[in-house]
Amino acid sequence: MVRVRSYVGTNGDLFVLADERTQARRALHELVHRTDDLDVPGLLDLLDVPPVRTDLPRARSCVAGWVEALRETEQRDAAVDLAAARPAADLLSVGDTATLYRLHVAEISLTTGDTTYDVDVDEFCAVEPDPLYESEHEVTDHLQRYHYDELTQWALHRLDADERRTLRQVTISGVDRYGLDLSCVTATRHARLRVAFSVPVPDEDALGDALRALDHCPCE
Repeated sequence: MVRVRSYVGTNGDLFVLADERTQARRALHELVHRTDDLDVPGLLDLLDVPPVRTDLPRARSCVAGWVEALRETEQRDAAVDLAAARPAADLLSVGDTATLYRLHVAEISLTTGDTTYDVDVDEFCAVEPDPLYESEHEVTDHLQRYHYDELTQWALHRLDADERRTLRQVTISGVDRYGLDLSCVTATRHARLRVAFSVPVPDEDALGDALRALDHCPCE
């Protein structure tokens, strides 16, 4: 197993980036170039870690397929496309101290809790990135720091009577276009609550309205 960074292009293509100064790049280079067989298997293991409770992963995704080495010109073109989808400083190193590989996706699975789902590859390639992904850390940090009492009210509104009496801690563990995730510690269990928005949030500017529309909103 080697550590790489993954990127998705504007058309849904998946790429992995390996730093040439690391064992990951050397291992990938040897694996891909030591054979003329184009079907070099690859498995990308992705862990969805919330910005606040890094000890409580939300989900795990496994992307299986085959790895393709790219020519230098293809790498540069891919880096430009990837930067258009999501700018990242690491992409500036492509062709210098980093190498891009294309991962042709064959199968995708998603595990949340104790359940694993098969994900359609075409649906994965067509899905739009969550508009709150880039600002998730800032949003959750702000709510946790400055609106803890109100977060507690959101949790109390969704727990049963016994758990409300023994609620010890509330942590916001994530936010996306569909709502908030709360992690609650009571005397009897560690509860994960979902606070759903009435409608999906189309962009970051609409987040305030979505929060104000919730019951017991901290923004009022």
